Amino acid sequence: MNRARGKRVLWEQSKRLVPGTLVCLSQDNFETFKVATVAARPLAGLELNPPEVDLLFDVDELEVDVTKTFLMVESREGYFEAFKWVLRSIQRMTEENMALQEYIVKLDKDVKPPDYLIENPLYNMTSIFPDIPNKELVEEVNILEEWPEVKNSMDKSQTVALKTILTKSIAVIQGPPGTGKTFTSVMALHAILRNMTENDPPVIVACQTNHALDQLLKHVYQFEHGIIRLGGRTQDREDIKKRTMYNVRHGSNVKVQGSSAYTISKEMDTIRNKMCEILAPLAADLISPDALFELKLINEKQHESFADGMNDWVQAQGESKPNSPIATWLNDSVVPIREAEDVYGEFEDPEIDYELLREMEAEFLGGNTDDGEVNDGLRGFWYQMKHDYHVHCPDGITDKQLQRALRVKNVWDMANHMRAAVYQHWENETTRMVHKQLKDLNRDFQRRVREHKIARMEKDAYLMSQSKLVGMTTTGLSKYRSLIAACKPKVILIEEAAECIEAPVLVGCMPTIQHMILVGDHKQLKGKCNQMDLAGAPYNLEVSMFERLVENGIPHVTLRTQRRRCPLFPLHFLFYNPRTIFFDFRSISDY
Repeated sequence: MNRARGKRVLWEQSKRLVPGTLVCLSQDNFETFKVATVAARPLAGLELNPPEVDLLFDVDELEVDVTKTFLMVESREGYFEAFKWVLRSIQRMTEENMALQEYIVKLDKDVKPPDYLIENPLYNMTSIFPDIPNKELVEEVNILEEWPEVKNSMDKSQTVALKTILTKSIAVIQGPPGTGKTFTSVMALHAILRNMTENDPPVIVACQTNHALDQLLKHVYQFEHGIIRLGGRTQDREDIKKRTMYNVRHGSNVKVQGSSAYTISKEMDTIRNKMCEILAPLAADLISPDALFELKLINEKQHESFADGMNDWVQAQGESKPNSPIATWLNDSVVPIREAEDVYGEFEDPEIDYELLREMEAEFLGGNTDDGEVNDGLRGFWYQMKHDYHVHCPDGITDKQLQRALRVKNVWDMANHMRAAVYQHWENETTRMVHKQLKDLNRDFQRRVREHKIARMEKDAYLMSQSKLVGMTTTGLSKYRSLIAACKPKVILIEEAAECIEAPVLVGCMPTIQHMILVGDHKQLKGKCNQMDLAGAPYNLEVSMFERLVENGIPHVTLRTQRRRCPLFPLHFLFYNPRTIFFDFRSISDY
């Protein structure tokens, strides 16, 4: 690892080979290659020499030959796991099933109310005007018309933003720091949730980071407990932890009628056991004569000669060297596999904060633990194929010599220099046959894995459909898109929308979405494109949907009252027009 620099990798603070990273492996200097993703990188394995990581190959690229040596390179630009789910989601989108395309694609500036609001525009507004003495004035308000002129805790620009959020199919809210973006979002969510009916699907909320998601959900939890948090690991160990999908699922007694999860799980066990039987000949350092005979690679006479010969030969074996008929027959051709020399000196500089690294791993693994912490190892059945010895085969053996040796009835009559070549032929044939059988079974197993995942999603989809709000990161929005779409949501809110490039937000335009709310500030924090060649003209992939809509004239509202920053500090000189930002001196008097 890290041979070019000659330094030891500080794994706890390195982005190298994090779960979800794309890697490429080759035996021939990348004339041909295999592609895989990192499934896990347990720190205990990384501290070994050589380091160990778990790779996930495509179904048809399964590798069973443990004697092969590969050169592996990883993609260091971008994070494949995040891109993968976004690209898969976009592949499913068409002109017919993409919601709100008249505004997002065609940039129609005449933004209309969502259909569900046109059908019933009457809202109970007591959550917005909680202190009004005569609550009857706000218990049934047509929010598509003029709102009651009643004082509330919001300033003028926040009230305008709130009305835009509640009444426009696509609402874009810009807010400089300290102007109350999150507060406005929470007020809007309170009003939407307050007016949902029993049969309404949940509101979807996505944030760029886990931290922002936790903060928003904590605010929502104060007035609505029927929330679910998908993916990642929550930093909130109290209220939000209880509402992770894992804990909601395991705390529910709901049983989905007709679910096939148990049956599929048993079928997976059967296939797995058969795969282990097939792999058995290759599990030991050397293939046994019994396995060779069963695979029809040696005939009955040759099989018997192995046992008969052992009775006539007496050979001392080292304590650690394989002690078997094949090992005795091969004699000095069986040699230990050399471990890579540890040539590294000092540690390289850390490149990522430990907590950020754990967050990336949690997003990949889905946070499926009862405490929200990440288990960096894989769970489930494990079959060891590691070898400590291999057979050294001499050069210069012709195919004619090999074929003649394979016909020898008594294997002990073979010349010593031919035995390693004959064994290598048997090993290659065994590997080929095992791989062929395993490949078919692996396809079958992976098909059932998908079916089992769908069966399990049935319960998750039901639990989500019974909730009022479902929150996740923008990465989770792509990763769990099928599960979310099963709930047929109508409303989606994206916090920190200006920090997120367009594609992860675009996947939120599921067929049933009627109402999209984008909250952010493109003048302060913009989207980031990891591949710099794709930033700027002509691709402009660093431009968020938020910024693109604003720059193309889609109506948006800017929050204008600054409550957090000292007025003596020139907030506006970098990004903002000083005539558009006002300071609430009462809120910032402590400065």
